Amino acid sequence: MKRERSRRAEAEAALAEGGSSRRAERVASGIHRVLGQVLVRDIRDRRAAIANITRVRVTPDLRHARVYFAHLCKEPVDAADTTAALVRAAPYLRRRLAEELGLRFTPDLEFFFDEELADARRVDSLLRSLNDDESSR
Repeated sequence: MKRERSRRAEAEAALAEGGSSRRAERVASGIHRVLGQVLVRDIRDRRAAIANITRVRVTPDLRHARVYFAHLCKEPVDAADTTAALVRAAPYLRRRLAEELGLRFTPDLEFFFDEELADARRVDSLLRSLNDDESSR
């Protein structure tokens, strides 16, 4: 148990440093592609199906993957509900990844709401409102 914790801590540190190998990048790209397809075609839970995968980061040992998602729908959606739905669907998603990617070990999936897209939308709306204010003068 202690060894597993230290291995996971090392993997977390590698993710935080941004270190990745070409293989990890290829696996992350494959995970991104497969999860995007599965969420659109196969997931019945609407809270999970509206998630759009924005990026995937995989540890160098390919054991853990951080999956970042955003919402592209116009109505407000609670990110915590979507995260819970994705966590509940994780065993199915991992099984589909194993089928599609043929990896020796299928990475554990962790889901995170991608704040960057929401921040970009906020900045865009602020810039538009400033532009509209200047135009009306």
